[in-house]
Amino acid sequence: MGGKTNAISHRKANKTIRLVDASGNPVTGKEVILELTNHHFLFGSGIFDAIDVANQNSSADKHAFLEEKLDRFLDIFNFGTLPFYWGGRFEPEQGKPQTNKLMAAAKWLKDRNVTVKGHPLCWHTVTAPWLLEMSNDEILKAQFNRIEREVSDFKGVIDMWDVINEVVIMPIFDKYDNGITRISKDLGRIGIVKEMFAKTREFHPDATLLLNDFNTSINYEILIDGCLHAGVSIDAIGIQSHQHQGYWGGVRS
Repeated sequence: MGGKTNAISHRKANKTIRLVDASGNPVTGKEVILELTNHHFLFGSGIFDAIDVANQNSSADKHAFLEEKLDRFLDIFNFGTLPFYWGGRFEPEQGKPQTNKLMAAAKWLKDRNVTVKGHPLCWHTVTAPWLLEMSNDEILKAQFNRIEREVSDFKGVIDMWDVINEVVIMPIFDKYDNGITRISKDLGRIGIVKEMFAKTREFHPDATLLLNDFNTSINYEILIDGCLHAGVSIDAIGIQSHQHQGYWGGVRS
């Protein structure tokens, strides 16, 4: 009961609204309708379909379907995540980032009062395959340049980033070779988090920066504690509830 009461106290407050006419006189005898247009509590999901809609990449039928889908999204949510998978759709070919397409989607969402988060700036999975042609020093430099470019280009449109993703398994990831796992072995978990957060903060001091992971074991807690003790300025902790191997259950979820 106490927890529920505390939650309500943090989510609700009393306000007095004074309605006046154009001359400043109190309005009387009128029906008043209030509609909530936005709120501080961010509630959302991935909204990758905004890319196709904003860029009109789909057939007429699919575009109409996606527009209806996004209209329903906007009826409920005020927060959305866009994909910046380095080796996925964003920059599979070096030097040819899909900045314009992502910018169109981010602006489309922002124009509709949706707060946008970019996901992720650094991740070993779906990272750029062309990093494997580089030395570790070159990989780190390319990663820093990537952060500078995205954070600077999208500043004011996207001011929230998952800076680095799934660090708990990053140095021991062995499904395939990749550049980010290579440099994480050199820097260590806390070291790579510290480097990526510092570089992101350098180019957007006011951004909201997240550390994100699917691993909810004690290892994630140890990583977070170590990062905080190392002076990493983490604004929020992200948890991905990937339930591919079965439902977590009500308590854990």
